[in-house]
Amino acid sequence: MIDSYQQGLSIRQIAAQTRFPRVRVTDTLRRAGVSIAPRGRGRPRPTTRTTPPADIQAVLEQLYLTRRLTRAHIAAELGVPEHRVRTWLRDCGIQPRTRGRSNREDRDRPELRP
Repeated sequence: MIDSYQQGLSIRQIAAQTRFPRVRVTDTLRRAGVSIAPRGRGRPRPTTRTTPPADIQAVLEQLYLTRRLTRAHIAAELGVPEHRVRTWLRDCGIQPRTRGRSNREDRDRPELRP
């Protein structure tokens, strides 16, 4: 077990070969004095932020403010996930609309008299 880990096998792979639980493999390695690498060290990590296209603010203003499309429709039209559209709207300073058919920003507000 120790030799397998030092040769580069992961704890999961050793557990699958020996049919021991991962916890038992980890405990055995630690008791033997082997330093355990942090979890997930070999996986490639996805990039967290992508740079938005240069003209995205004009596109979002056209689709979201003028045509009044939903974020889901904009995402489908641009071919990106909906959460990315939400992030772009926030980064461009475009205020989100309220939910429902009767949007608060469309309602007439009576003037208050002193």
